[in-house]
Amino acid sequence: MEEHRDPDWMLPIRRAVDEQIRAEVVEHGQMTLGTFIAELEKLPCENLIVYDLLAIRPTDLDSYRGYYDHLALGYTDDVRPTVGEILDKAKAAMGRTFMGYKGGDFVMNEHTPLWVSNHGHSGGLRIVGVDTWKDTNGKLSNWTTIKTAREDE
Repeated sequence: MEEHRDPDWMLPIRRAVDEQIRAEVVEHGQMTLGTFIAELEKLPCENLIVYDLLAIRPTDLDSYRGYYDHLALGYTDDVRPTVGEILDKAKAAMGRTFMGYKGGDFVMNEHTPLWVSNHGHSGGLRIVGVDTWKDTNGKLSNWTTIKTAREDE
């Protein structure tokens, strides 16, 4: 697979768009592949992991339909993944080439923003954090939550 390359005349436009998107990622506290991996590595691998909405659970990573050079973590309601399983998938995505929804190959890295979306969709939910509930004694529970925010928040 060849990595996606814009025509020369498009490079200044692409740079400006990329700069704006990076600024929005920072402004909205959106997690990147690198920060997501770092946060998951701090948690017990056997913890069950869910999203903070509608009791849906994370599945696989794919190119995000909204921005093909971003990653989407899919969802379902019929599996019970662990932190370790999602961490392994995230680590496997680092440096891997993904095909964009309408074509083009995109290499993902530690700076790649993360979204919640299944293949072919662009729901506009950013991944903004990972949290594990603690009891009154400060002991971590066996549930980890992926925190989300709408694209316009």
